[in-house]
Amino acid sequence: MKNILLSFLVFALFTSCKSTQIFDEGSISLPEKQTIQINYLKNLPLVNVSLGNKEYVFLIDTGAPTVISTEIYNQLNLKPEFTQNVNDANNNKAKQIFTTIPEMNVQGVNFYNIGCIVLDLKEQEFKCYGVDGIIGANQMAKAHWFFDYNNQTVTLLPIESKIDSTSYDFNLKINLKSQKTPLLNGKTLGINRVLTFDTGYTGNIKMNIPGESLSALQEIKKYYGNESVSAYGASNHQTITVFKSDSINLANKTFYNEGIITGNSNLIGNSFFENYQFLIDWKNQKVYFKEIANQPEKIIFRAYGFGYRFLENKTIITLVEKNDKFPLKIGDEIISINNTSFKNLNENEVCEKYLNFNLKDLDTLKVKVKRENEYYIYILNKDKKIKI
Repeated sequence: MKNILLSFLVFALFTSCKSTQIFDEGSISLPEKQTIQINYLKNLPLVNVSLGNKEYVFLIDTGAPTVISTEIYNQLNLKPEFTQNVNDANNNKAKQIFTTIPEMNVQGVNFYNIGCIVLDLKEQEFKCYGVDGIIGANQMAKAHWFFDYNNQTVTLLPIESKIDSTSYDFNLKINLKSQKTPLLNGKTLGINRVLTFDTGYTGNIKMNIPGESLSALQEIKKYYGNESVSAYGASNHQTITVFKSDSINLANKTFYNEGIITGNSNLIGNSFFENYQFLIDWKNQKVYFKEIANQPEKIIFRAYGFGYRFLENKTIITLVEKNDKFPLKIGDEIISINNTSFKNLNENEVCEKYLNFNLKDLDTLKVKVKRENEYYIYILNKDKKIKI
């Protein structure tokens, strides 16, 4: 498992029952199974699609309905069917246009009359991924989807295909929201939560757990700030706890020593899924898993105690260890890390840093920050590994 601290990205959208009908509509042309290529980039599955004879990049996101950008909406000369408030995963709300895409080609697989939301994807992280829209759960539910992140492929099978359960290690029962997003029942520390099965979430498991339930745990790290970015922006500042759960029940199976982060949402994401090949069967409401052989050592977290975002081409600390002795503060501007400068970045340089700058192999950081027109240099050592 990769670190579950830093660089979270939540792309879930939640809608009310009024939109159920438009998300039930649409069809797929898929006479036989079809394998498509994806780009699994920084824990998100991206795919090239064709709309109106133009190529775009879409995120494959079970936590959201299908979404297109305002640019695509205008280029295709689409018409609104209705407008409605939409909540993102951080409980931010805005009114959006709902419309229907007449046709979308996903590397040879054609979808017709798919209901969608029109949304501007303005946050810097989304720009760096180059995302123009989302293939959401309502669209995906027209077929079975077999994910293989390791080989960067997804295979679509006709919805009437029979699944050979003997070729998988286990399966989990799911329930479906009105927009077809899969949900898993989960329980840890005596707390029951319904988790969104979310391929648009880069993390492992996030659960909304009361603080008193965490007090007896060992090997806890606490942070303060915002750790997720969703459709309408970052989460509010809050205290975040990272811990190793002795056991967590997901549907009909118990998993041991999983890394969990607390927050306002209840999610299970790609840092968990990437340990498996998995197939989502919307028709029978199950997800089948096959464990990947020769997995690397599992580490709950190993971080430096801070996280940052790129805001107006500046690198701003937005998450810090909750410790009076920790030297960095929320709002500090990072000037440099070791020999890498973060000063005077243009948009292309911001994306290059966001996608490619990697701290995982470094045990010590020399961080220079600007705070209220003063400059400070701090030496930070990486936390010890918490293994399972």
